[in-house]
Amino acid sequence: MITLNKVFISFATTILNIYCKSWRFTQHNLDENYRELLRQNIKPVFAMWHDQFLPCAYLHRNENVVAIASDSKDGDIVAYVFNRWKYNIVRGSTFKGGEKATLKAIKTTKEVGTTLAITVDGPIGPRHSVRSGAIFIAKKLDQVVIVATIKPKRFKKFNSWDRFILPLPFTKIDVYYSKPIYLSADTSKECIENDRYKLEKFMMDFTNETSPNLI
Repeated sequence: MITLNKVFISFATTILNIYCKSWRFTQHNLDENYRELLRQNIKPVFAMWHDQFLPCAYLHRNENVVAIASDSKDGDIVAYVFNRWKYNIVRGSTFKGGEKATLKAIKTTKEVGTTLAITVDGPIGPRHSVRSGAIFIAKKLDQVVIVATIKPKRFKKFNSWDRFILPLPFTKIDVYYSKPIYLSADTSKECIENDRYKLEKFMMDFTNETSPNLI
């Protein structure tokens, strides 16, 4: 029997699709940065801040991307929506004992995914602080990260831990893709921390450059 929760989530997902479809996207440096890596059979980690993930997730639906959703109730909703958007979903966390989910995400990406998308400061923050789990995953794939940021013309910023950004209906959204950031394959604690800091600084600088009003 279909539960009331599943009926509600299915209905909400339909409304969300209609809402997202109203957005007008312009993508910057997509082919020369992100797509060029895919053409070379390189699987980058597709990194973004948690507050900006929704437009990017909608834009890259149906592209066989791997994504991680937490085991929480909120994660159930994300997993349902992302399954509808044809993502390869891995459930779990990339920190606090999340080794199993991390290794499964790496394995799934290598076997069936085009790339792996991750909110590097999620699922609980701190806001705009890169988690070391994202660095470990990138090192175990092809040691390459592409950062995506958004710049919606009109949006609402929520009073959540991540100050979640929701572009308003029918608004224009610029999406910027960074140059590739190359990491070493070294997974020692010191090297992971150095690369974590390197990526965090790059992402903050890139966000300041492309969408400073979202900081």
